[in-house]
Parts: sequence; structure tokens; C-alpha cells
Amino acid sequence: MLHASIKEGLALVEGRASRRTSVLANAGIAQGGREGLGRIRNVSTGGMCIQTSLTLVVGQPASVTFQSGAIVDCEVRWVRNRHAGLSCDTDPRPALGTPADDRRPALPRFNRQLPIELAVQGRAYTCTLDSISTCDILATDAPMLVRGQLLSVAVDGLALLPAVVRISAEGELYARFSTPLAFAALDAWLARDFDPSRP
Repeated sequence: MLHASIKEGLALVEGRASRRTSVLANAGIAQGGREGLGRIRNVSTGGMCIQTSLTLVVGQPASVTFQSGAIVDCEVRWVRNRHAGLSCDTDPRPALGTPADDRRPALPRFNRQLPIELAVQGRAYTCTLDSISTCDILATDAPMLVRGQLLSVAVDGLALLPAVVRISAEGELYARFSTPLAFAALDAWLARDFDPSRP
């Protein structure tokens, strides 16, 4: 027979766990001017658990950008094994919402101004990466391409990314990856020290 205090403790843990909703959703997380990719593991009315390679400081504010475009301000409560518990003043569950459709750039996005190479019908072009997500890129200084045209995107530190042109106008390019970029690949790439002048 279980002691009464153990039963009360188990009931408290079970009650807390039952209020959590398990999810697996990519998100952006930012703290102190640094940003990284995260994967939300569960949410509740008062917070969430997020997996991230970004080093977070306990007791400090952070913000989470959801695929819906919603941004929720939080405080880091605990960090353990690349997972963090975040408490939120507002219920983060509605922010899960519906991801943006594939006609618009996917969220979360990460701004990086780096040279990239585009390969289109046997021709190579150098342009500037403006932002990236697990689903697409935005680039500037890009050649004029045709909507629906296939291309390969070469970004230093990532595997060659087959993509399809969605929008090409006035030197700007929005291309959607044929296959989403793996979470682990983008997470590791974002964690790199970026120095375009480095060989």
C-alpha cells in the first residue's frame, strides 16, 4: 500500500502531465540577440518544452516564433540535455495555429546574409542568401528565373538543396525546397560560426 504523501505526489505529477499536449512542431527561439531553431515537444496553458541547440540562460526572457507566425514571449525555467522548459504569461497553444501555406515563405525564418550558388539548367549564378527555413530560401541579387523552374541551391555547410522557383522578381528569389531540409541539418548549420571570408 502506498503512503498518502506518495499518492498525493503521484496525483500531482499525473495531473500536471495530463494538462500537457504532446506536439512536434518546428519553431524559432531567440534570447539575448541570439536565435536558433527549436522543436516544440509539448505545450500547456502556461508554457512549453522546446528542444534546441541554442544555449539558453535560466531565468532570462526568450521569445518563440511559431510556424503560424505568432510570437510568444516566455521565460526560461530550466535547461537540460538540449531541452528547455519555458513559462509563458499567455497560453501558447493557440499560437500553434495553422502553418503558412506553401505560396508564402515558411516560418520560422533565419536571416543570414551569405553568398550562395544557384544551378539552373547547367548555368551557375552567385547571389546572396537573405533568409532560410526548413522549407525554403529567400535570396537577393538573384537572376530572373521562371516560376516552377527547377534549380539546385548550394549553401556552404549544407547538402545541395533541390528547389522550385515560386517567385522571381527584381533581383529577389523565393524558392521552395523539393524536400524539406532536415531539422538536425538546419539546427547544426545555424549553430556554426558564420564568417563569409573564411575558406
